[in-house]
Amino acid sequence: MKKILVVGLLLVVSLSSCKKFVAWTYEVRGVAEEGRREVFEKSRAYNVGAEQELADYYGQYQMASDEDKKVISNTIKLAFSSYNEEEIRQPELRQFLKEMKYGIKGDF
Repeated sequence: MKKILVVGLLLVVSLSSCKKFVAWTYEVRGVAEEGRREVFEKSRAYNVGAEQELADYYGQYQMASDEDKKVISNTIKLAFSSYNEEEIRQPELRQFLKEMKYGIKGDF
């Protein structure tokens, strides 16, 4: 009976320690992943890609019907919701993004 109790107690302690280790590992990895994401979002490749994607939307918006413009506008709001528009180098695209996100008018 004592052997079963000791084995059971060790198993409970081991599982409890394992959960703590897994939680700690997840937390540490989560912080590291968040740091890598921040570095990536500040990288030239990320910003060039975002600017190219926005340029594609801008071209589509120019040729779109009023109904399609609403769809494109909503798509841009979602895709660029947390993007810092000041990272866009081209003033015309930057102004376009501000109009789509905040309703600030420009000449398009």
